[in-house]
Amino acid sequence: MAGLKDVVKQPTREKAFLDLILTPGDGKVHILPKLGSSDHRTIYAELDLGLVGIEEPPKQRKVFHWGKARWGELKKEVKKTDFNFEGLGVQEAVDTVTAKLQELTDKYVPSSVPTLSRPLPWWDAKCERAWRRKKRAHLDGGCPDAIRKETKICNRVCRKAYGRHVLRLKIRLARASGSRDFWKLTKHLSGMSTRKRTATPSSQALADYFAAKMSLPGEENKQVPPLEQLPDGAKRLRSFKLTRAMVAKVLRSLNELKSVGPDGVSPRLLKHCAKELARSLTDLFQKVTRAAEFPKSWKVAKVTPVYKKDKVTDPQNYRPVSVLPTLATTFERVLMPQLSAFLLPHISEEQFGFIPGTGTQDVGALLADQIAQTLRAIRKMCG
Repeated sequence: MAGLKDVVKQPTREKAFLDLILTPGDGKVHILPKLGSSDHRTIYAELDLGLVGIEEPPKQRKVFHWGKARWGELKKEVKKTDFNFEGLGVQEAVDTVTAKLQELTDKYVPSSVPTLSRPLPWWDAKCERAWRRKKRAHLDGGCPDAIRKETKICNRVCRKAYGRHVLRLKIRLARASGSRDFWKLTKHLSGMSTRKRTATPSSQALADYFAAKMSLPGEENKQVPPLEQLPDGAKRLRSFKLTRAMVAKVLRSLNELKSVGPDGVSPRLLKHCAKELARSLTDLFQKVTRAAEFPKSWKVAKVTPVYKKDKVTDPQNYRPVSVLPTLATTFERVLMPQLSAFLLPHISEEQFGFIPGTGTQDVGALLADQIAQTLRAIRKMCG
C-alpha cells in the first residue's frame, strides 16, 4: 500500500514474518512470548498515527418551561442559600454563584430536550399515532374496509391538528408585542429560517471572518498601548458605590425575553428572585470591584451569525451577534450610571455615536449647516 510501511522487524512464527503492522509513521514494536495455545508470538506496538482526539458529541439544547416553574419553592431555597465568598478568588466566587443558580434552575423549572423536527409544523403525537395505524392497516393484509376506516380517522385527526395550529398562530399574532415578534413568526412560517441551514458556511469560516474584522491588517498580534497617565489634580474615579437597593433595582428592570448567555443564567430567574438575590449579588459585585479584576468567564460571549443578504454561502454576508453572560451584563448595568457620569464630560462634543440624546440626525444637521455656510461663503467670493 502506498505510503505505508511495516514496523515489525522480527519473525513472529518461528522464522516467518506472518504478522504485519502497516502504518504511515514510525512506531515501537516489542515481540513478546506466545499467549495460550497460539503458535504466534505476541506483538506489542506503540504507534503515533497523528489522530486528533475524538470530539465529544455536542450537548443537547435544553428548553426550560418557565411558565411551569415552581417559583415559591425556588425563592425559599434562594433565600436560605448563604453564599460565603470569604477566602475565594473573584473567579471562584463567580463560579460558585453561577453553579448554584444553574442547580436551582434545573431543580425547580421543568425542561425538555427538543427532538427531531416534525415533518409539518402542526404534526403532533395524535397525528403520528393515527398515521401509524393507517400504515399498519396497509401492511396487515390490505383489508379495504380497515384501510378505509383508518384513512378517514387519520384525515380527521390531521384536520383537527391543523385547525389547532392555525388557532395557536392567531393567538401568537394577537399577543405579539411588536414588529420583532411578527417578523420572527413570518420568517418561521415562510421557511426562511430553515432553508438557509444546509447552505450556511462552516463555523470555522465564519469564526475566521469575524476574527479578521476585529483587527486591522498587520496588527493582529499588536499589544494594546498603555493608557496615558493623568496629570496631577485631574479628577479620578477611585471606587464605585454598590448598594443592595441599586442591585435590586437593576434586577427588577431586566428584560425576561433576553437570550441566556454562556453562563446559563436566565434573566427570568434574576428578575423573579430580585429580592432574594439582591444581597448575594451585591456581595459578589462588591468583591469584583474591590479586587479590580473582571472574571475571565464574563469575557466569554456566545456568538451567533445572522444572515444579511445575497449568497448564504459567503461568510461576508453574515454579521456576528454576541450574547454576554447575564451576570456580567447585570454587573455592568449597576455600574453604568456612575461610569457615564464620570466619562461623559471628558468625551468630545463631536462624538455622536453611543451618547445618550444624540444620533445620526445630529450629524446630518451639523453637516447640512457646514455645507450651507460653505455655499454662502462661495457666493460672497463670487458675488
